Amino acid sequence: MKTQNGYWWAISIRQEDDRPEIIDVGSYSFGQMATRAGDADPFDLIEFELLQHLDTSRWPTHGAVDPATVREGYWWALDPEENAHQIVLVGKDGAVRTFNGDFESSLGEFEFLMPLDLIPAARADH
Repeated sequence: MKTQNGYWWAISIRQEDDRPEIIDVGSYSFGQMATRAGDADPFDLIEFELLQHLDTSRWPTHGAVDPATVREGYWWALDPEENAHQIVLVGKDGAVRTFNGDFESSLGEFEFLMPLDLIPAARADH
């Protein structure tokens, strides 16, 4: 069964802590793969337990918050240079990680629209 492409809350089956994270699921010639924020290498989708699909179609497209209020965590943001909305991960150090590779960006490179605080419950079998 094909999984819907796009952003998902998921748990890596290789992690010990069962902490949910957001992954980006995409279709490729060799099948569906998942990418993590800040990681250049895709992962086989079977390495994740999918919890909840994130439908970004009705999320805000303007109305950026003051960059001084941006805190650690996942954010819905606009990359003005690319004119593209995307989910990004802000680290404790203020570095911004995207789903486009293993390089870091700075807070000033994005317009932050909405924090993503609602983490779905972890697996029911724990």
